[in-house]
Amino acid sequence: MSETVAPGGTVTLRTTGWTPGLAGTIGVEILQQSDRTVVIPRTTTGITADPVDARTYRYTLSPAPSTPGEFLVYWTDAPSSPTEWSEQELVISTGLAAATGAFDLTSLPEVRAHLEISHTTHDDLIDALITAASRAIMRRYSRELRPQVTATRRLRVTGQLVDLGEWDLRSATTVTLHPESASPQVLGGSQVMLEPIGADPFTGTYTRLRLGASVSLASTTAREFGYALMDVAGAWGAWGPADIPDDIRRAAVITVGSWMDRAVGEYGMDLDGGREVLPDRGATWAIPMAAHRLLQHLDRIVLA
Repeated sequence: MSETVAPGGTVTLRTTGWTPGLAGTIGVEILQQSDRTVVIPRTTTGITADPVDARTYRYTLSPAPSTPGEFLVYWTDAPSSPTEWSEQELVISTGLAAATGAFDLTSLPEVRAHLEISHTTHDDLIDALITAASRAIMRRYSRELRPQVTATRRLRVTGQLVDLGEWDLRSATTVTLHPESASPQVLGGSQVMLEPIGADPFTGTYTRLRLGASVSLASTTAREFGYALMDVAGAWGAWGPADIPDDIRRAAVITVGSWMDRAVGEYGMDLDGGREVLPDRGATWAIPMAAHRLLQHLDRIVLA
């Protein structure tokens, strides 16, 4: 799984499929991809095991390398002669201006560059369209791409497979079944599995939980209303403001650009040098197909 981050930014790295119980032993280092020279030395500090999936480990890299380029994230279970290891690509890109709004998937400078606008006359309109387009994309694909939050969320449970709906879970701290009852049940790692296994390769998040066969859903709530309740406490939302992948940012820029074409007919506007933008009569407030092509890998797979 590749990660993209701005120079000096913050990114959460993750690796899965490891032997459980390696926290304090598993280490990570950052290498130059071209010649594998060490850019950030190996460290074991700050690497934590996922509290639900003990085979997954996470590390927050901050700051990332300050020089743009392609790097390798090299995970090992020992500083020398490792028996377990894995690699992933880390891209440091200067094109990633941090999004500013809580839900924004792109930034004002990116949109202005795409539309070839250097003046600031329409900045308020562009900012509003960025937020609206970002929300529309997340609603259409039922994904919580932004913002990153720490929260406890309550879910309805009707079977052993629990879909997280429009939410994306980065990591779970506790999973509690029947939280409304006098005897809530905190589930352990052997009783609940985060899915997809190893997280979504594009977002690094989980979109469903699977309960063990021994977990009982029987409760007063289940008897009276046909479903049990579950509280999931953890970290939610796929990306921070500087972590949004290039293809997602591009899709948001394309959407805003299309909506700007639509807005021309309603607001009227000139660009630099007296160059007028003529209304695109075919433009709508829908997400354009070019953006959908970049976003199609976000489509949720809902399992019965």
